[in-house]
Amino acid sequence: MTPWRKVATVVSTTITIVLGVPLAAILLLFGIVELIHPDVPESELTLNTVACLTAILIGLAILLGVGFVIRRRLQEGQRPPDTGVHSGPLP
Repeated sequence: MTPWRKVATVVSTTITIVLGVPLAAILLLFGIVELIHPDVPESELTLNTVACLTAILIGLAILLGVGFVIRRRLQEGQRPPDTGVHSGPLP
């Protein structure tokens, strides 16, 4: 991996985490709070429940995506460096 690619990977991982975690937290918090204590008329309660559950699911999906990014980044750190030398049998 070239040095520029390493920098790009670190930057993209950092941006994903910095933007994803707060956004997911806001969506989860909004969804749970509105689900527990809805401030809507009785006629709109079903629509409010669907909106809350949607916000919660989107927040969980974002957290899952951030988890995959972090896991991939940690696995890249555990791989031995690529020296460009083929160690297996030649074709």
